[in-house]
Amino acid sequence: MPFSPVTNADSWVDELAEAIAPELDARVTIMTPGAGGVRDPETDEITGGEEPAALISDRAATSRNKGPGNEISGGDHWRTVSIYRWTILRQVGDPAITDGLLLKVVDGGYNAAITGKTMRILETWATGPVTIAIAKVE
Repeated sequence: MPFSPVTNADSWVDELAEAIAPELDARVTIMTPGAGGVRDPETDEITGGEEPAALISDRAATSRNKGPGNEISGGDHWRTVSIYRWTILRQVGDPAITDGLLLKVVDGGYNAAITGKTMRILETWATGPVTIAIAKVE
């Protein structure tokens, strides 16, 4: 989709947000990780400790898998860790999305298999109306 000429130099962020909105097929919640709890990887439930707190709830986003996943050693076993690149639409007043926060997939959009998964944000950067986040499935 070609961009229309910028009619107001101050509104380019809004125009860009409007242009990318149809591509944002998923919904995510950004949370603090909480403290002291133990997460069960089978059920994705956290028990004990401080509950994660939502910083940004049910926000438009889209994801791209960064490859087939990496196999890592867990001491006595191997497991696959999947990494995703997220594009998350920002709004005025949003707190910064920083490394170490959690990303909970409310609706995976075209990638429905990741709905309900929790990911740890490894790296972020912001550009215009979006934040780009690299996250791994916890």
